[in-house]
Amino acid sequence: MLSRERILKLDILTPDNTKILSANNRQFSIPIVTNHVTGQSETMLIIKGRDIPEVEHNTEISVITYMRSGERVKYPGFVSLSTEYQLNVLLRTARAQVMEERRRYYKVEADIRCVINTIERDGKHIALDRPATAKISDMNIGGVFLCFCDEQLLQGDLLQMSLALEDKLVDVPAEIIRVQFNAAGDPTGYGCRFLKVPPSLEETFARFVFNVQLDNLKREEEKD
Repeated sequence: MLSRERILKLDILTPDNTKILSANNRQFSIPIVTNHVTGQSETMLIIKGRDIPEVEHNTEISVITYMRSGERVKYPGFVSLSTEYQLNVLLRTARAQVMEERRRYYKVEADIRCVINTIERDGKHIALDRPATAKISDMNIGGVFLCFCDEQLLQGDLLQMSLALEDKLVDVPAEIIRVQFNAAGDPTGYGCRFLKVPPSLEETFARFVFNVQLDNLKREEEKD
C-alpha cells in the first residue's frame, strides 16, 4: 500500500509532462477513501499549502513519487478537487510504473565515527591491542564505506562495529566486501556489508538515511 512515510517528495505533471507543482512529504497525505458511486476503496493524494496552481476538475495528471528506497514510481490519476490551498488527486495505483530499476539501498554521504571491536579473518580472531578507530564517509541501510581505519583490513574480514548514530553507539556485525586502493597500492577505504541486522536496527539505519535525504532536499529547496 502506498504511504506517505515511504515517499520523500513527489511531482504532479500534466499529460505533456509539464510540472504543475512539487511537494515534500510534510505537505501531503494519502488516505484511502470510499467511492460513493461504486462503493470501492480508492487511494487519494491530498496536497495542502498556499498558492497551489488550480487545475480543472477531472484533469488527467501523473504523479511521480521519489521513494526513500531510491526509486521513482509514476502513478496516473485525475484531479477531484483543486483550490489555491488544496489539491486532491485520485490515484490509479494498479497502473503504477517503476521509472527506475529498484535500488533497495539508497546511499547518502555521512560523517560518522566508528569503532571496530573485533576482527575475524579466515576463521581466526585477530588480536587487537585496543579497538580500532574508523570513519564512515557514506552509508545505506545495507552497509557503510570506511574512508579511514587505523587498522589495515582485508577483503573477507568479519568485523564487530560500533557506530555513533542518533547520539548513541549502535553495535552491528559487518563484512569487508571491497578494498579501495590508490595508485601506489595503499588501501584508502573499505566497503562494508552489514550482517544479520534485526528489523529494529535496520529501521534505525533507514531512519538515519531518510533524515539525511530530507535535509539534502531542504537545502536544495532553499537554493532554488
